Amino acid sequence: EPKKLVVISMLLYSIVLIILNPKYIITLLVTILLAEYISHIAYKKIGGLTGDVYGAIIEIGDAVSLLSFWGVMTWI
Repeated sequence: EPKKLVVISMLLYSIVLIILNPKYIITLLVTILLAEYISHIAYKKIGGLTGDVYGAIIEIGDAVSLLSFWGVMTWI
């Protein structure tokens, strides 16, 4: 049941972020939305996800996560 484990880990991670500093949730949401968008595009274009798509999601997600973290820290 990998989906169940993913949901549980996301909930635990979100709880930890809320305890540490709630503004970190914004960065997490931006990264998750980006990953979902890239996955959606990959399904439309090539009918699924490949290792290259997973790698792109990780690399682009890292960059966007850092940029959104920087934006949140300067904005809030």
